[in-house]
Amino acid sequence: ARRQRQMCIRDRSLIVPSIDEIELKKGEFDESLSLYFKENNKPLPAISISDGTIYTLAILTILLWNEDKNTLIIIEEPEKGIHPQAIVELISFIKQIVSEKKLQVIVTTHSETVVRNCELDELWLVDKVDGNTYLKNAKQANPHLEETSLDQAWLMNLLNGGLPW
Repeated sequence: ARRQRQMCIRDRSLIVPSIDEIELKKGEFDESLSLYFKENNKPLPAISISDGTIYTLAILTILLWNEDKNTLIIIEEPEKGIHPQAIVELISFIKQIVSEKKLQVIVTTHSETVVRNCELDELWLVDKVDGNTYLKNAKQANPHLEETSLDQAWLMNLLNGGLPW
């Protein structure tokens, strides 16, 4: 757990560099839990934290503290509300932790940045045809795209699937 907390602090600082400390406290009069933040060593009310930062911290938390390899973790649109470079760091971190812990993680996205940071065999396309939903692996659909930027291939429909409509 100590190693995980240290990793969390390091990786959190890559994505949310201004936050020095995050603390979970019990309420004074009830059993409620609240998040407290410090930014530049000063208290920062949780209400001041952006939605993207809260969402990113939630993703880091579920990945770092989940030890059950039988759990399926589904992360919907991790890019919500964060800078494209932070998305790159977050996707890299997700890949690292999945590899180390052997977790089962599915990430859904509409983000070119997320797709660009995937390997061809990691990318699955979802299409709806005549009311039926179909999945196909991008590598199986077009194994010759190794040199092509995946986000550009996706946007130009070279993967033959995953269209927005």
